[in-house]
This record gives sequence, C-alpha cells and structure tokens, in this order.
Amino acid sequence: MRRLRALLPLGIAAAMLAIVVILYRFPTQVLAAVPSVRTLLSAAEPVAFLLAATVMLVFVGLVIIVRSRLLGDRTLGDDEPRTEATQSLFRDGSTTRGDLGAGFDANYETATDYGGTSRNQREAARRATVAELGRTAATTIQRTTSDDADSASEAVGTGDWTTDDRAAGLLADEEGPSVPLALTVWDLLRGRDPFETGVAHAITAIERYYNPDGTDQSARDAADRAGSAEGSDG
Repeated sequence: MRRLRALLPLGIAAAMLAIVVILYRFPTQVLAAVPSVRTLLSAAEPVAFLLAATVMLVFVGLVIIVRSRLLGDRTLGDDEPRTEATQSLFRDGSTTRGDLGAGFDANYETATDYGGTSRNQREAARRATVAELGRTAATTIQRTTSDDADSASEAVGTGDWTTDDRAAGLLADEEGPSVPLALTVWDLLRGRDPFETGVAHAITAIERYYNPDGTDQSARDAADRAGSAEGSDG
C-alpha cells in the first residue's frame, strides 16, 4: 500500500505528459474534440510548446512528490524510539534545553509521531512547537543583546534574527520568509524530516546567541543528530 501511494504522484505526472504527447502528435483529432485549444496551439511553436509543457509537468510531478512526503502518513518501525525524541536536538551543556520545558518535549514528540497521531494532532503540535521556539528565541535575543521585547519579537517574525534560512523560515510569521523549497527538497532527498531539521537548526541558531563563536557546523551536527533516528525511512 505504501508503494502504491509513492507511485501515485509519478503516475499522475506520466498521465499528464501522455496527454501533452497526444496533443502534439494528433492535433487534428484533438482540435475536433476540443476546439477551444486551437488558439493556444496557433500562438505557440509546436516544439517549444512541447518542451515547455514537459518542463512544467516535471515540476508539477516534483511538487506532488514533495507534498506527499511532507503531508503523507508514515509508519514507524517497531524498533524506532518514541520517547525522549528531543534529546538528540541539544548539545551537551545546552542553555536552550533548560529554557524549553516538558511542554516542548511533549509537543515535539506529537508533531513527529507519524504512526501514532492524526495529521490534525501533528499540525497543532507543530504550531505549538514553533510558537514556543519563537518565544524562546525572542527571550534569548532580549537577554543577550540590547534589543527590547518588541524589537526581539519583530526580529524573529521577520526572520532577521539569524542567517540560517531554515531557522528563520520556521519561526517567521505570515509576512516573514518561509523555508526555501530547495532546502525542503534537499532534506527529503536525504531521507530527513524537514520539520525535524528545521527545529534542530532553530535551536542551534538560538544557542548561537549564547555562543557567538559557534559555526554553521554546529547546526549541521544538530540536524545529523535529529535525523539519525529516522534511518533510511525518510
């Protein structure tokens, strides 16, 4: 069943491409059946139209695959750990670990429990996780810089508080940036949950305010630790 769900997006994209090929190879029959496409065909070079349509369909297929990986249900193996899911997110001696309490742990576990909770529960838990991370980021900025509470919250909302695109996009408000699609696709190709990776990067970005000498390597290490529990299941 999981294999059928994985092949469905490819089947849809292949069917759409087949329609374009039929339109290109048998225009007379298609125009007789659907006269409204005559204007479109007369305004475009046939080869250019076919190439453009193919590129568009490949892109649509990729988007469908990404969306299914992001929103689809996953079944976790019986041997995969389901407790203390947040432990791998924090380095030794983490300051942020003390700022994020048991509520964060519970929400994060629910948000990443693809086998035991419904999609609505996961989405609600993700919103709560992001909200608490945002509050912690703003508090940390205020605590370690000269910014007041409003300025710190605004920096988090606009994404200006960090140069880490994953962290900035995850915690930004509706008017702020989002996580770049290329990074999301890259996480999926590497078999990692983009949300888990984003949380790991956000925590590392927050901790960097306490340790300004930290490098991007620490964020990568945190993402590696967060993704280690997933294995190759993605």
